[in-house]
Amino acid sequence: MAANVSNNVLVEYWKKSPLGQVAEQYPIHLSDVPGNKVIIVATRPPKTPLSGGMAPAVKQACDGYQYKYWYAYGMVEEDSAFKRIIEGAFNGYYKKTVPITAYDVEGFRVRQIDASPEKWDAQYNRYCNQLVWPICHNLPEYAKKDLLIDDFSGNLGANDSIARRIVEDLNGDTKTPIWIHDYHHLPLASKLRSYGVENPIVYFHHIPLPTLETLNERSDREREHFKQMIGSLRACDAVLFQTEEIVKRFYAIIDKEVPESIPAYEGYFLPSRRGHTYIGHAPISINTAKEMEIARDPELKTKTAKELDKKLVAENIFINFERCDYSKGILQRVLAFEKMMEQRPDLHGKAQLLLGAEPTRSDIEEYKKYAQDVKEAVERINSRKDLWTKGHEPIIFNNKNVDHDDVVRLMRNRKEGQRRIGLVTPHEDGMNLTAKEFAAAQDLNNAGPLVISSGAGTAAELALNGNGALVYQKIRNGHVDGLVEVMIQAVDMQQDEANARAAAMQQHLKEYGIQRWSQHTKGIFHKIQDGEFFPRNDNTPSPAAPKLVA
Repeated sequence: MAANVSNNVLVEYWKKSPLGQVAEQYPIHLSDVPGNKVIIVATRPPKTPLSGGMAPAVKQACDGYQYKYWYAYGMVEEDSAFKRIIEGAFNGYYKKTVPITAYDVEGFRVRQIDASPEKWDAQYNRYCNQLVWPICHNLPEYAKKDLLIDDFSGNLGANDSIARRIVEDLNGDTKTPIWIHDYHHLPLASKLRSYGVENPIVYFHHIPLPTLETLNERSDREREHFKQMIGSLRACDAVLFQTEEIVKRFYAIIDKEVPESIPAYEGYFLPSRRGHTYIGHAPISINTAKEMEIARDPELKTKTAKELDKKLVAENIFINFERCDYSKGILQRVLAFEKMMEQRPDLHGKAQLLLGAEPTRSDIEEYKKYAQDVKEAVERINSRKDLWTKGHEPIIFNNKNVDHDDVVRLMRNRKEGQRRIGLVTPHEDGMNLTAKEFAAAQDLNNAGPLVISSGAGTAAELALNGNGALVYQKIRNGHVDGLVEVMIQAVDMQQDEANARAAAMQQHLKEYGIQRWSQHTKGIFHKIQDGEFFPRNDNTPSPAAPKLVA
């Protein structure tokens, strides 16, 4: 045992040492690695334990692959002089090695492409989060007004570095599938193809796409650049989106006739320079059975969650946990709670709002201002003593990270005579898995209603023809009347109706859980590799796609 511990310590010491870090620069040469492999590309590398919507879903989809490589993009501070000397000599020998930081996480071999603070700022802050993110969420008022050439080149340079490193590591391998995730990497597939990569490539888009009206609010240069980035996705073999609406926006952006209907897990083939590209609708989901099991455990595990639960003393608790991002409609959520209390004085002392608003992207001015606006609104409302319940504030504001499992437990009705109401209020979201987690967490004998904005991708799923979540038309510019109306409906809902709605949502989530999403993507890769995916020479579509669109 002591020898094993000693060996583990030595291995970790070697990995963290300058020589060990330089040794990680060696190409993998996947062409020499036996067995089946997969490459994942996503800017945020996975951490232990895997959390959030994407990482667990990707892990499940990668079950069955012997080797899983995750290429990320991350900022590194300036290296030590010793490491720079060794690395310089190494790169001089190999001539084309892109610097990386490598480590292992739950079966993934992470290979993070290293970026200087300046390159990281150009790619992640200025381009991705001050242009693409607000534009894709149809909130152009939060976008940077005049982008510089450096803002565009930062994104192209980042994806070029990732592409060059993948090409070097492939070393002629043409079989390993490449699965690209999200808006940080719109041009990556095109870059890979320009370097001669013929491997199967699937891209999954986690967030919305802009409407043509939003694009037309930008300058000609920015509009054309964005259209080119979206159009470059046709370098992939398959491109998958969260909702039918987002698929239709894709067609509109690339000036193609919009299909009338694209059901879940179906799609169409578009002609492309590679022959055909599949454009599909594949909603990401949750591990429904696991979330239900977590929710049934009555004991909160963390100090933060226990402290929050003690403060929740009202009969009606509106609840959600998200990042403090302007796209989530957090400020409107606060204003709607205030207006509800004005319209319903009988709820004074009987309603609280648990506002989970974890700080995010705090080095971007728009996010700092938004967080400050939220804080000021909360403080103003909490200053009203007539709204307090049993000595506790009407809005319980939490800006700390809360353990995922405890979040799920907090969403379930936990106290006699108390109703917890899910409140999901984004202007737009790709999916919003917290809504699905809330639905899965409910006790079918004592369920809480779910209120959700029509802008959330999951609203189209969980509405269930009016028998599931309570959906209101998405909010903008402070207009919250529709939200207030539905919040009051949730408070006044009879328990039998709340239970029936929760049961319908849980039944849907059991059928359309994370397993179906995972199997769908894996199935596409297998069909591409087996030569069964694309339309045959007689233009008969593959069983995976009903039509070929010109």
